[in-house]
Amino acid sequence: MVPVGGAHREYIICGAQIAFQGVIVSLLFKQKRWEYLGNMMTISFAGSLLLLPIVLLSNIVGTHPLFYTCYFMMVAGLMFLEHIRRSKLLGIGWWLTISWVIYRTLVLVIIMFA
Repeated sequence: MVPVGGAHREYIICGAQIAFQGVIVSLLFKQKRWEYLGNMMTISFAGSLLLLPIVLLSNIVGTHPLFYTCYFMMVAGLMFLEHIRRSKLLGIGWWLTISWVIYRTLVLVIIMFA
């Protein structure tokens, strides 16, 4: 569904998102920077745990790429909802969720058209 890339591409995307969100939270809510980044890392870890079984079983199952795309979108959606929930608990509003979406959208555009 998207151009194939190596593991290094995913590491760069995820690492850059942590840096990007770190800059945004530092500009908007400096006093909550580490608390927010800790929550974001927990969400990312949960997402990676949800993706792990499919990655491990992909060679055995050999399912259609649409299945993997839908599963990934489901995990990303759950991560998005958890980000919203945790942002409300932190009292930081919608700005960091909006910046998360903007970052991911820009990355997708770059991947699709680069």
